[in-house]
Amino acid sequence: MDFSPLQNKEGVGAPAAQIARVQYSNAGEQALAQASGATADVLAKGFTTMKDQVEQTQALAANNMYNKLMSEGTFELMQKKEEGALNITEEYDKLQQKTRDAVFAKYKGVLRYGTGARAFNEFTERDNVTRRMNVMRYQQEQFEAYKDTQYKNALDVCNDTILEYGGNDAAIDMAFNRSDALIEGRWGGYGQEKVKEQQEVFRRQAVGQAMSLAMQTADFKRMDEICNKYGQYMDGNQRAAALGAVRKHAQQELEFGEAQNAIKELGIEASRDAVKAWVQKNAHGNTQNTDGMYAFFKENIGKPYQLGGPEDGSGGTWDCGSFTKACGKTYGLNLLSRCADDQYVQLKEEGRAFSDPSELRTGDLVFWTGTGGEEGQYGIAHVGIYDGKTGKVMQSGNHGVAEIDVNTYKVVGFGRGVTETPLSDMEIEERTDKIFGGIQKQLAARDREDSRLFEQGQMAIMQLQNDGQYHSVAEYQSVITSIAGDNPRVSVKLMNSAMRAGQADQARAEAAANRRAAAEAAALKISGPEYKYELINSLQTGKIGINKAYDSIMGNPYMDNSMRKELLEVIKDYKEGKGPFSYEWGNVKQAVKTRLGGYETGMFDSNFAIAQDSTLYLIHEYQKEHDGEMPPQQWVIDKMAGEMIPMTISGSSGFFGFGANEIDTNEAQLFNIGIASVVDAGNGDSVVTLINGGGAYRIKTDDLIKQIQGGKTGTEIFYGEYSKYRK
Repeated sequence: MDFSPLQNKEGVGAPAAQIARVQYSNAGEQALAQASGATADVLAKGFTTMKDQVEQTQALAANNMYNKLMSEGTFELMQKKEEGALNITEEYDKLQQKTRDAVFAKYKGVLRYGTGARAFNEFTERDNVTRRMNVMRYQQEQFEAYKDTQYKNALDVCNDTILEYGGNDAAIDMAFNRSDALIEGRWGGYGQEKVKEQQEVFRRQAVGQAMSLAMQTADFKRMDEICNKYGQYMDGNQRAAALGAVRKHAQQELEFGEAQNAIKELGIEASRDAVKAWVQKNAHGNTQNTDGMYAFFKENIGKPYQLGGPEDGSGGTWDCGSFTKACGKTYGLNLLSRCADDQYVQLKEEGRAFSDPSELRTGDLVFWTGTGGEEGQYGIAHVGIYDGKTGKVMQSGNHGVAEIDVNTYKVVGFGRGVTETPLSDMEIEERTDKIFGGIQKQLAARDREDSRLFEQGQMAIMQLQNDGQYHSVAEYQSVITSIAGDNPRVSVKLMNSAMRAGQADQARAEAAANRRAAAEAAALKISGPEYKYELINSLQTGKIGINKAYDSIMGNPYMDNSMRKELLEVIKDYKEGKGPFSYEWGNVKQAVKTRLGGYETGMFDSNFAIAQDSTLYLIHEYQKEHDGEMPPQQWVIDKMAGEMIPMTISGSSGFFGFGANEIDTNEAQLFNIGIASVVDAGNGDSVVTLINGGGAYRIKTDDLIKQIQGGKTGTEIFYGEYSKYRK
């Protein structure tokens, strides 16, 4: 807006200013002139006020433009994160200058001087101070976040090192050393307490990484080593759980070793009575002869202490737990862990802990606290072996392997090292069951492998038979040798099959060369459709089993390849309950579903699939009793429904009926784990009958539920931990 027309020009002067220079002829003219001058002055002052207001308004418009551009630009700057935000204050200053330049270019007439300029500068400076402080604060926040990210990434690299090197001690220690510098650099300004706190956090994470790797690979020895050397960085419950797993595995290995020793002497097919006699012969506790202990101590006197050193002392060092574990072996003390506190837990659980020092004798363990080292469960930090000759304790401590006084540190308790008391009858029975159960597991595993090899051999013979050529007995036997190796249980049976197959091939070759016509006629008679029907009938009636069926097919010299394949399909159908050995399960399924009702569809389908196996077993039993006759469909429906009816096995009740110990199942699910029936026998007992004539046994219902929930089969239950129930 142009205000120049409203301004008083210097050459003309204000009207009022000219009055004095005008000559009037009379008083009236003079008065009129004065009044005109006053009016003009008022008008001029009004236009001046308007000009100021317009300039201020335009300054406000300029400020609005400034704020809009600055808000948009600042918002964009504050979207940047971490590394991208490290220079945003400098970028803000550039933005502010650029924005002012743009606003001045548009409002240059107003903002250079006067009221508008003062108003604009006042507005923008006030806004700029607040806005710039916010930018600076955001930049600092993002810088801290950037430092945290880089710090975390660097620590992640340290943790990755642990996994890269397999979680061994060197990897853990390397991670500790690398992290210390990083933690000091990041948190040093916050004081040493903060540094120590963060070091502790990282060490827990690093040790947790190593422990997770050891658990994933089921490396129990490594789990024990980590608990021993780095236990201070583990949660107490986590460490106790890990050591419990280590101890359980070591006990299993010990029991497996006992079973192996029994097998070496008695054979893998030894009876329970033979195993019991073996236990009675060999169960004398550990030896009272501690000569080996003293020899071990003498050999290692002076060797230095090293926490987490090789458990067997191969590095020329011992820690306290590895020393007692290795020394204990010399007189039959089987310590399951190298951790001092866990050795105490083991002896306590075995009823071998005591507190009266007057009961100490050679070979007993002494457990201390207050050594200045890390303390585990019960506060135990150190362990050694009592020497009755000197009244001192052999141990590996601050000064290496040496003897120290019993009261060198505060005693937590003692553990019996040498036991002379013979096993009780109950202990003999329990030990017999454990060893015999271990033997049975190995026998079952052997039999499963034998069956696998036998079937593999049978299939190899059949494949050779079906290749369209004739092979000698030697060729068949060569194939069997490659499969069975030096396993006589499998090779003998397979060699017989190989011989029959080879002889059959020779007979077929002779028939083809010398009596082709007769052979063809015989083939029509012996290998025709009637042979297939005879095989089906024999299988249905139980006259022959699968292996005999295989032999009859392979030993037939007149069987062509197409008929052989057809008969093998019959055997396959029999094994799978298909074809002539099956029912129309669709109709059966619908009938059973209607009868039972209340089943959720997915639950019904899964239970029906399980019940097919148990019902198929019942069908085969029916056929054996009825000369191969297929049972009526209604019979199958009745049996299937019975197999699927829900049942509850109930043990002890909880508080006022709450928390009762029970398991929901059905006959089919029980059959699937080898159990034919479970009957309540009263007094908290159940009578369990195994399938296939496995016998009937009385067992505590709570124990039965526990084992089923643990995934055990019927055979495993009564030949494992609870084999006592077979008595």
